[in-house]
Amino acid sequence: MFLIIKAFFYKTPGRLIFMCVMRDFLDELKERPSWKIELYITMGHFFVSWFFMWVFEPATNPIKNVDTFWWFYLVTASTLGYGDVFPVTLGGRIDTIGILVFGAVLLIAFMIQLGSIGFKIVKKIWSGEMGSNFTNHLLLIGERGERTKTITTGLLNDKNMAHHGIVLCFDGTKTERNPIPTIGLNLIHGVKAKNGFDEESWIARACIDKAWRVGIDVKDDNSALTLCLLVKKLNPQAHIVVALQSMDKFASKISELVGEDIECVPDGLSDWFVRALLNKWSTDVLQSLSKPIGQRLHNIHIPDNFGTCMFNVVEDCFEEQGAQILSVSDGKRRGIMQVNPGDDFVVSGGMVISYLHEERLDDVVYWDELVQGDKHVNMEGVE
Repeated sequence: MFLIIKAFFYKTPGRLIFMCVMRDFLDELKERPSWKIELYITMGHFFVSWFFMWVFEPATNPIKNVDTFWWFYLVTASTLGYGDVFPVTLGGRIDTIGILVFGAVLLIAFMIQLGSIGFKIVKKIWSGEMGSNFTNHLLLIGERGERTKTITTGLLNDKNMAHHGIVLCFDGTKTERNPIPTIGLNLIHGVKAKNGFDEESWIARACIDKAWRVGIDVKDDNSALTLCLLVKKLNPQAHIVVALQSMDKFASKISELVGEDIECVPDGLSDWFVRALLNKWSTDVLQSLSKPIGQRLHNIHIPDNFGTCMFNVVEDCFEEQGAQILSVSDGKRRGIMQVNPGDDFVVSGGMVISYLHEERLDDVVYWDELVQGDKHVNMEGVE
């Protein structure tokens, strides 16, 4: 129970959804004046019943006091009847019968009104038709089954997402209800485009103009282009990531028609899509590592009898050849890895260095000449 309360009130997404629910609940109350009539009748019946109880019951009976009688009225009208307080006179008992008969009817009618409003709101939440008041949220446009679930799970595993809600916009022509309402205790607010993304009713409910990041993940690249234009017009400041099936054709078209600040990701790489949403332009690094030409990622094993030296000595050696060191590890699977080590990091024999360069440097690095503290390294023989 504590975790549920925490999810609603302490996590930003849950708190915002709760506020949306309360707003819709109050709006529904305004549109239904009949509940006010039932409330006034119930309150009138309460005070009349208390008056008769005050007249008939002796002064020693605490049921005469209104601060006790409201409890007696509630448990009697709801047919619970705890028996902790009760009338002792004939008049008081007849009054109690009136509470049991008429009070129960009035209370049930009032609860039916509230229940119907609650049911309507829950239906709107599950169907994705409830309005939202999100700000600084991550907006996902498009729902593609397990792929979308994988993407949302990857996003929620990042600590930074604790401050950003996820709003999922889905095509109402393909599904009638929010396909991913929750992941664990994390709430995913759904917004249904009832007649597809071409209609306009979903745009305001998605709060596009207040989004922090926008991810567009639809099957059709033409639709993705159209949605890019829409989002860019409504929220020029948001970072937009779009998944494309035809990168060669549509990436350049989006850059030309929408802007060069749209981050395009190959459709089949959902992990890249998640990384791009969490870290702007991270796909540029991933794509550069995967290119068949230019710099490539290589590993080089430091001889076991190398000894030790400071990282800045090794770094100077590699930089003289135009290579960039990415990490130093112990060479074991899931072992110790230091990404972008500091100058005072100690490099020792048996470690593995990962670096970027056009060619491998195994034959041109003279490990026996790398002396601790000597930043000049003889690299003769390197072509």
